[in-house]
Amino acid sequence: MDYLLRDAYYTGAPYGTVDAQRLIRYLIRTPDGTVLDENGVNAAESLLIARTLMRPSVYYHHVSRIGECMFQLAVLEHLTGATAADAQNILNMDDPECMHTLQTSEKPVARDLAARLYQRRLYKRALSVGSDQVNIVIFQDGVPIKKCRDFATRIAEQAGVQPHEVLVDIPSIPSEMSLGVRVKNQHEVVDFEEFSPRVRTLNATRREQWRLGVYTLSGMQERVTDAACEILHIKKPTRQDTLF
Repeated sequence: MDYLLRDAYYTGAPYGTVDAQRLIRYLIRTPDGTVLDENGVNAAESLLIARTLMRPSVYYHHVSRIGECMFQLAVLEHLTGATAADAQNILNMDDPECMHTLQTSEKPVARDLAARLYQRRLYKRALSVGSDQVNIVIFQDGVPIKKCRDFATRIAEQAGVQPHEVLVDIPSIPSEMSLGVRVKNQHEVVDFEEFSPRVRTLNATRREQWRLGVYTLSGMQERVTDAACEILHIKKPTRQDTLF
């Protein structure tokens, strides 16, 4: 509840509004643990709906994903040939110190990516596809950063661009969402899912929101798209697909 309300406020997204006080008011402590009074079910559903809607509009919005991938690559480039202590030092930094370190890195690619992030000159989408366009079983648990960089290098080579000019983002399939609390009515205590069939619908929606992304510099999208479709065995998207 806390992070949804905070993130909705600071991003301006209207989807994170949750009736937190009502939900808290209807939580009941029992000898068997915390349960939810049936009068709080609607407030609990609003929490799950907010989580579902905030994923594509904030947490997994393509601009957020592009920025995260650029930052990851900047750190990887900066730490090329570094020691474990150097990596730990990065982890111990706050945001301003970390960005300053990347902007003044000895590695040109790290410096360039950090400058682009700071100036908001972000990479562009070359590809953004859903589970219906890929062999989703292969990507069920997501793909580690190293494997994504291997894909990016192969795509870049085929497209005739530099490896750092291609970013591949393959997140894991969203896990099943559950409130983790049972509901008490006048007669019994039952699982929340029995009271709210919407949970199944929301979980299906979360799976449909999954996107595989390939990003590159402006002007390079078309050739990177063609290379990515071949390397990743993706059905080439139509114009409508690219608008998501």
